Amino acid sequence: MKDTRDAMAGVSASEDLESAVWSNGGSRPLEAGTNGVASTAICNAVVGALKRVCGKGPTKVKAFSLDDHVAVVARDMLTPLERALVQSGHEELVREARGAVADQVANECRAAIEQATGQCVVGWQSQVDPCADSAVALVQLQPVHEPPIPSSEDES
Repeated sequence: MKDTRDAMAGVSASEDLESAVWSNGGSRPLEAGTNGVASTAICNAVVGALKRVCGKGPTKVKAFSLDDHVAVVARDMLTPLERALVQSGHEELVREARGAVADQVANECRAAIEQATGQCVVGWQSQVDPCADSAVALVQLQPVHEPPIPSSEDES
């Protein structure tokens, strides 16, 4: 994997998808695997799903975890048609179209996210900003319950 400076700068469509996983800026790394293996798997799933559903996947993707959530940021994702619509002032139309396929993208990514994190996906929220050519998805995971601490009565 490339060093953090290269990964933070983003990648082009021709670069290896593993390098599309940017530095997580100090957030807790995804725990399944090492060296960004979980982040890479999640990013690959998002890129693949968006490519299949929309005809073009993002060229820059970032995935990181926060407690029982995974946040995924995708950039440079609009198709040429969507870019033309945004340039002519129809960004709401692009937002509506992307929102209409959000459930399909979420369903396609669910298994990869569950495998990468070891937790079940229980919720998915996404927002597209056509003017910025970016989107963010917040994936809610089923909380991992720690084993209860034995009470002093259990020891007797």
